[in-house]
Amino acid sequence: MWTILGSVGGLIAAAAIAIAPLFLFLRGGEFLVNHFGVARPLRLVLIPLKNLGRNRVRTSFTYLATFILVAVVTLVWSALYVLDHFMEAKASDIKLIVSERWQAVSKLPWAYARPLCDGAAVSASDARPQDAMTWQFYLGTVDPKKQDRDSVAFFIGLDPDKAPTLMDKVFDDVPSKSEQQAGQKLSQSKDFLAAIEAMKKDPKRVIIGPHLLKQLNKKVGERLTVTGLSTYQDLNLEVEIVGTFPEGRYTDTAIMRSDYLNHAIDMYPKSHGGQKHARADKSLSLVVLQVPDMATCQRVIHQIESSTSFRDPAVKCETLSAFAATTLESYRDIIWFMRWVLAPAVLINIGVIMANSISISMRERRGEIAVLKVLGYRPGQIFVLLLGEAALLGGLAGLVSGVAIYEGVNWLLDTSGTPFPIYIPATALWWGPVVGIVTALAGSASSVSSAVRLHTAAVFSRVT
Repeated sequence: MWTILGSVGGLIAAAAIAIAPLFLFLRGGEFLVNHFGVARPLRLVLIPLKNLGRNRVRTSFTYLATFILVAVVTLVWSALYVLDHFMEAKASDIKLIVSERWQAVSKLPWAYARPLCDGAAVSASDARPQDAMTWQFYLGTVDPKKQDRDSVAFFIGLDPDKAPTLMDKVFDDVPSKSEQQAGQKLSQSKDFLAAIEAMKKDPKRVIIGPHLLKQLNKKVGERLTVTGLSTYQDLNLEVEIVGTFPEGRYTDTAIMRSDYLNHAIDMYPKSHGGQKHARADKSLSLVVLQVPDMATCQRVIHQIESSTSFRDPAVKCETLSAFAATTLESYRDIIWFMRWVLAPAVLINIGVIMANSISISMRERRGEIAVLKVLGYRPGQIFVLLLGEAALLGGLAGLVSGVAIYEGVNWLLDTSGTPFPIYIPATALWWGPVVGIVTALAGSASSVSSAVRLHTAAVFSRVT
């Protein structure tokens, strides 16, 4: 009961906040034009401003409907923008991802690590990567009794020397153009570099992002036991938190030394009757390579995929953008639906809503239009005045909606700590008003055109 009342109250409050700019605009605009708008074209703005305020209920519903639908379009277009940008191929400083070919969750033997980091090069003439690193994914909990979201930590096992360099470069390719995700570069953070040096001295030392630390209710300097989950069941690790990541995209990231994880896997049989751990021959998740240009990229891919050393299991080597596209392949139909069905349908709905509102308004104002014609207003002028009402309403709703979505997602939601953040690009700030204006004009043009063609005599003949 209270949940329903709270939801309804929240919706009413959100609607009130969203609609406040409308009445502020109408009142403020009218005041400014009356006191400062001496030029005739500016004085004509008074007509659409006053007309929008005549029926506040209808204007409010039209505004709110446009506001919500523009928000939906902005979210859809932003998601598609981010995906398109992420899957855009680069011509230089290319990152390659090597993973298991036939499995969605890559599990490769650790024996693949060194030859893959060399790009499967066997002779001096073979192409070699500029840099390389291995990633091992370890999932564990700091509270095995609860095992809820607030106690689970996802670690990346890697070489500590690679964290401030190649790891940072890999995530640089992930779209994050909103300001709230622009954190300090790892290679420029003195505290982070000091923590990396501490990791090198003791394999049990780990670095955990500030948001994840808060979620786990832990702090730097604590020692704890991480209980393995999922495929790392029964593989528990003693770790010490020696540092954290700088603010930015890494606030939910945790890293550990790969050699410590591998040592724990090797020692597992001694405490389990000689039985190997399930991930003993499947501990390598990904190999990340960096190559300078597309020519080297193609040679390295050919070397790896044609090598007989990586047949059981087979591997695939692809660019980071292609890897993203492959990962999102299962969502292809959803993405297609969003791009070609959902977004156009929402745009059509905005036009229909605006058309209905303007059509009702035109029928109510037949006498007013006739009077304007008698006073000497030409059909073109009346057309612009009436169409201006729809443009003002649609543009304002679109502008407020775009700003609200931009600020709400980029600052209030704040996914900057995740490796693949959700954000609204700055271009969405003009998407909103443009969508609102264009759909308002398209939807209301027919109704306004019919009203302008109205014969004055036909209107006054009905006056008794």
